[in-house]
Amino acid sequence: MQLNLKNINFGYDNGIILSDFNLNISANEFVSIVGLSGCGKTTLLNLVAGFIRPSEGVIEFENQKIKGTSSDRVMVFQEDAVFPWFTVFDNVSYSLKIKKNKLDIDFIYDLISDVGLNGFEKFYPKELSGGMKKRVDLARAYAATPKLMLMDEPFGSLDAYTRQKMQQLLLKMWKKNKSTILFVTHDINEAIYQSDRVILMNNEKGNIQKEYYIKIDRPRNQNIKKSTEFIKLWTEIENELLKIENE
Repeated sequence: MQLNLKNINFGYDNGIILSDFNLNISANEFVSIVGLSGCGKTTLLNLVAGFIRPSEGVIEFENQKIKGTSSDRVMVFQEDAVFPWFTVFDNVSYSLKIKKNKLDIDFIYDLISDVGLNGFEKFYPKELSGGMKKRVDLARAYAATPKLMLMDEPFGSLDAYTRQKMQQLLLKMWKKNKSTILFVTHDINEAIYQSDRVILMNNEKGNIQKEYYIKIDRPRNQNIKKSTEFIKLWTEIENELLKIENE
């Protein structure tokens, strides 16, 4: 396993968020976390990113205990994180510059091309749409060549059409770069469509309510959301969420 969370407990003065939480994720796996607001989804990402430390338990990445942040683990947030004073090219190449790595211009241009922003290299964020800025976010994250991508509702603020396009783009980037993805979302459709596995979290218990292995063949397109298998999975997860809400 590439990522291991063992007996994790975490909370604040006003209560426990995660309790006896255990999760193993394999290399190159795409795992989505769903659950009601306040169940600890973002807290989980922050723990894996190394922004905060668990009260109890151990988090290991590639057999090494996580003690802080690392360029091997990159977070993509819902809010645009592009620097308004940088061009698209400078935003995407930022992680290489701060690490003082030799700037591989061809690599940066390839990433910009991968996210469909050819010809926008010299544009500033104020000249881009919300979807285009999210493409810059994605390219910049992959410029750091992370082994693990942590994504906290990255497409939550986008309109439905742009969101679908970004889902397809992320799957393309995931396949090409062979990264592992831990993806938080409120959208059950999004979780099923993208993932190998969907984890449903329980607010009251602070741990995993249920896991769903997605056996729908890849590559996937938006039409699978109309399939009997997809609708059955969506219904199962939705019913389990309602069960948690009514407990």
